[in-house]
Amino acid sequence: GRGKVQIKKIENTTSRQVTFCKRKNGLLKKASELSLLCDAEVALLIFSNIGRLYEFANNSVKATIEKYIKTNEENMQPAGDLTECNHWQKETRKLKQQRNILNDSIRQLMGECLDSLSMKELEQIEICLQKGISSVRSKKNEMQLGEIENLRRRECLLLAENRFLRSKIEDYEGFSGKSDQLEASFSHLDMQNFLQQNTVGEASSSHLDMQNFLQENTVGEAEQHSQTSSVVIQTALQLGYVVLSI
Repeated sequence: GRGKVQIKKIENTTSRQVTFCKRKNGLLKKASELSLLCDAEVALLIFSNIGRLYEFANNSVKATIEKYIKTNEENMQPAGDLTECNHWQKETRKLKQQRNILNDSIRQLMGECLDSLSMKELEQIEICLQKGISSVRSKKNEMQLGEIENLRRRECLLLAENRFLRSKIEDYEGFSGKSDQLEASFSHLDMQNFLQQNTVGEASSSHLDMQNFLQENTVGEAEQHSQTSSVVIQTALQLGYVVLSI
């Protein structure tokens, strides 16, 4: 019979190639039989020594590989982490459901998506809207009263400031009136002093001018009389007369 084949690398290239083809076909046949008999998902990849690809998959090689990677990652996680992950996934689904319910409620309060509601549900929505409107109006009135109170306080402050400014203006006007009176009295006294000084000065100046005028006229007449007398004496001497002037 056939002897036991020793499992080692076949050195002869031709024999190695023949053995590769036979065993490859047998392996592909076994993979196909396994998938058919056991309803298993099988994917087989074979690369020859020269890099040629041979593959088999009853579904899809790519899909089977992705499934393998995902399963391998989940198996690598600890049991505690996997349980926590499942917990948070459930919580996420619950939150999404609550969000959808709230969005539907908001749309219904806005008057949308009302066709599927019953009469009782519509009445409940109406009651909720009335309560909401009442609360909004109450809050609005409260805010308006607060604003009115603030405006009143501001008005009181402005009135007090206005009275203070008026008192300052009145004080300033009173001080200005007194200053005007003092300036008027000082101006009257200055005018009197000026007139007195000008009158005395003009009188003194007139007196001095009169004295100077008289002195100049007297001196001039004396000089003129002296000159006239000299001329008369010289003429008389020339004519042989003697003139005595007193």
